[in-house]
Amino acid sequence: MLPFSRIIATSLASQKEIAAPAAGADSPPPTLESLRDDLQGGVGPETIVVSGGVTIAGTDLQELRRDALLAYAMREAGKGGRPGRCC
Repeated sequence: MLPFSRIIATSLASQKEIAAPAAGADSPPPTLESLRDDLQGGVGPETIVVSGGVTIAGTDLQELRRDALLAYAMREAGKGGRPGRCC
């Protein structure tokens, strides 16, 4: 969890905080000003949309795969077959 919090803190840092000499040693605390700068333009909003789209598509594909495997297992279990046959 710590690496993710550092990534988020660095993403929310202003240019001055990132350019500071000790920027690599400790992540700057996020501020509303740095978040506002990210969302007002540039790649910030586009990055959020792309990241959200990839997350949603990946989740949908994972659920589709799970449902297909479950349907297959239920169909095979309903065929009868040999005693002791596992689904």
